[in-house]
Amino acid sequence: MEDILDDELRQDLMAECSDHLAALNSQLLGLNSGSDGATPSEVYSIFRLLHRVKSGAGYLGNEPLRNVSQCAESVLMLVREGKLNFDDNLIRLLLAAVVSLQKALHEPDSPVDPEVESGFVGRLPASQSAVGEHYDDKPRLRALVVDDELTGRLILQEYLSAFGQCDVASDGQQGLDLFVDSMMTGRPYHLICLDIRMPGADGHEILRQIRRAEARYGVRSTEGVKIIMTTSVTAVRSVFHAFSELCDGYLFKPIDLEKLRDHIHCLSLPAGR
Repeated sequence: MEDILDDELRQDLMAECSDHLAALNSQLLGLNSGSDGATPSEVYSIFRLLHRVKSGAGYLGNEPLRNVSQCAESVLMLVREGKLNFDDNLIRLLLAAVVSLQKALHEPDSPVDPEVESGFVGRLPASQSAVGEHYDDKPRLRALVVDDELTGRLILQEYLSAFGQCDVASDGQQGLDLFVDSMMTGRPYHLICLDIRMPGADGHEILRQIRRAEARYGVRSTEGVKIIMTTSVTAVRSVFHAFSELCDGYLFKPIDLEKLRDHIHCLSLPAGR
């Protein structure tokens, strides 16, 4: 990622991460945990801030920052699912994590506070590292490519068909309709490759609508469709903001099929036939 970030963009990303951490610190200090802990909306707000920090860390190539924020995000997901209490101990851990994350942001080579890291890891179930377990009983991939460029659609469709079934849509609305139909018929997609720049409803809007549709159907964010944004190198900033809307990855055009395969593996998607 470092080779496509100029100094100005790198500084912008670091400033955004710093702002997110400051907002996170402010929210945590303002919480009155009490017997019931934080409200669902407060937990979700903290979760989103951690997700944004994690995505920024990925762009910056800052592994300590990414690893700690990902562990914290996973713990917050357990809170959202009702599997873990948002108590005073967790608030103190998150506040300590903010200090650690700020240091990791500006000093990526410095070691992360081991107590912070172990504090999050200790709250995760042993099976947490097995990402995407809900796909284990689905041996073939169901994918959707949404792109207004014919050549791009055909290349991705041909490649993804080797893993299972791949549908295509030539604009955002058609892609959204196919996604909703897949939900209604009980055969949801595992993966959507979504172009950012399209006429009409662009990739950002379709991403938001997909996540809203999943929420209406009661799909937990950990079990939602994996969405990889596709775009040109000139839209790096646009992809960064897509992570704040809960996309799962990005690929720059022309698509490197080996990198696409890596995404499929890292997201624990079905490996195909």
